[in-house]
Amino acid sequence: MKNLTLKTKSFTIRQFTLANINELARSFGQPEVLRAVRGKTWRYTRADAKKYIAEKLKQYKRKKLITKNGETETLGYAIKTGGRLIGGIGFRAFGHKAEIGYWLAKPYWGQGIMAKMVREFVTYLRKKYHFTRFEAKVFIFNRASTRVLEKNHFRFEGRLVKDVKIGRRHLDHLLYAKTF
Repeated sequence: MKNLTLKTKSFTIRQFTLANINELARSFGQPEVLRAVRGKTWRYTRADAKKYIAEKLKQYKRKKLITKNGETETLGYAIKTGGRLIGGIGFRAFGHKAEIGYWLAKPYWGQGIMAKMVREFVTYLRKKYHFTRFEAKVFIFNRASTRVLEKNHFRFEGRLVKDVKIGRRHLDHLLYAKTF
């Protein structure tokens, strides 16, 4: 895949590197971050981060994404500031549309950072892949993430009841979309 680097005044979206393993384990492994992204707070270890980054490095080297049943694998990228990994953002394509996902380390919450990153990322994906629809699913308890999407003119389309099963619990997602 082509080397991705998107820069704003303060932040950069770029490919993960092996140097990000410890930062990824520490930042993504925060219980509040895991709950907001995956709905549970199990441990996310250095081994998990190493495995994830190794998978991303293989994807970056390939010339094209792997597609199964009309769905491409998820590509993920690092969000950095001042040389520090502070979050991640990624997408999965489904023909003419893409589903985006993102996370931010807890010390950076509430500063408007992710709203800017989503805006830059969607603009890039729109130009590169010509997607006409972007979707994002957010857990019903993650109000901050819904605000990120609303600031980027994503519209609420509905509640996906019992969309995810985690252990014995079923969690609902809120579906947001932006079309062009």
